[in-house]
Amino acid sequence: MRFTGIAITLAFTVFTTGATLPAVAEQPVIRLAVSELTTDAPVIRVLEQAYAKLGMRLELAHLPRKRAPAQANEGVYDGLPVALGMGAVAYENLVPVPVPLCKIGFRLYTTRPLPSPEMTLADLKAYEVATIRGVRMLELSLGDLNLIEAPTYGHLFGMLRRGRIDIALSPTSLQLLEQHIPGGFHSQPAPLNPAFCYHVLHKSHASLLTDVAESLRGMIRSGELAAVYAAAGAPEAAITMDDLDRLGPSGGIDQLREDWRTTNDAPAD
Repeated sequence: MRFTGIAITLAFTVFTTGATLPAVAEQPVIRLAVSELTTDAPVIRVLEQAYAKLGMRLELAHLPRKRAPAQANEGVYDGLPVALGMGAVAYENLVPVPVPLCKIGFRLYTTRPLPSPEMTLADLKAYEVATIRGVRMLELSLGDLNLIEAPTYGHLFGMLRRGRIDIALSPTSLQLLEQHIPGGFHSQPAPLNPAFCYHVLHKSHASLLTDVAESLRGMIRSGELAAVYAAAGAPEAAITMDDLDRLGPSGGIDQLREDWRTTNDAPAD
């Protein structure tokens, strides 16, 4: 009984006297501007895990589509969760993490079987093609393809069902976009024009790029990243070690920068 009394007395003393408990350090925060992604999107879950491994946490600010990249570029926010292809190098003050976050293509939907199971962007120029308005990744990845824009997925597939367009074009892989697509349409088996997506940070956080890249690389190697996309019903979005080997040390960023300069007739560095 004596030992019990001592234990109770000591416990009471720790919580009631002026004894100072060790302070818990606050986690550093990375604030990202978000427009088209929901907070439970798989790319957000991947980033949350990657930053948690670095002792950091994310905060998301939901903004209109054009304001999100503009304010990240101005340094109001620390970056963007994801940018597709050349979109990762399109902003002067935003720099991509040199390990891709996911890969995404575009799927064709029609009311009748496609003339070819392996259509290309060039093939689409012979058809009336529409997509959803405001999907930045489409605008940057499909070049000079003349697209009709629909305000919502309901309008897009309504146009297709009524025969006002020949083909509806939608991003694949990211479950938040695919979940809007109704049944009853034919679709291309393989995604069209697949591209890699990158997490981008404001240049003031350039010192984080290597650490975030290594965190993502570790998740790819361990299978953690693939598990997140598989759980979201989008296993094809996952980056593999083979992808990283093919992209080389820059993660494909050097080629994107060259493509961007060529596309915009900018002089090389």
